[in-house]
Amino acid sequence: MNQHAFPSTKRSDLPGPAAAHEPQNDYRRVSCEFTDELEHASTLKWRLRIRYFDVDRSTVKTASAVMIDDIEATLGADFLILSSGERIRLDHLINLHVD
Repeated sequence: MNQHAFPSTKRSDLPGPAAAHEPQNDYRRVSCEFTDELEHASTLKWRLRIRYFDVDRSTVKTASAVMIDDIEATLGADFLILSSGERIRLDHLINLHVD
C-alpha cells in the first residue's frame, strides 16, 4: 500500500460525503469510517488538497497544502479544523487528496 494512501481506498484520493449528496442545512452525520480516515491523515500530518462546499453551499472551494489540526464537534455538527484556520463541516466535504 502506498504510504500516502487512505486505508479504505488504498489511493491518495478519498471521496467525501458531499460527493454523493447535495449538502443540506441540517447536518448529515458522516460514517465513523470516514472520520477514522480523517484522523489517520491528521495523525500522519499529511498535506491535503480538500474540495468542499462553502458555508452557504453555493460555491465549491479548495484548500491546498493544508493539514488537519483537529476534528471538532460543536453546534450539533462535526468540523475539520485546518492548519490554515479554516473550519469545514464534514458533510460539506467533496474530496480529499494527499499532496
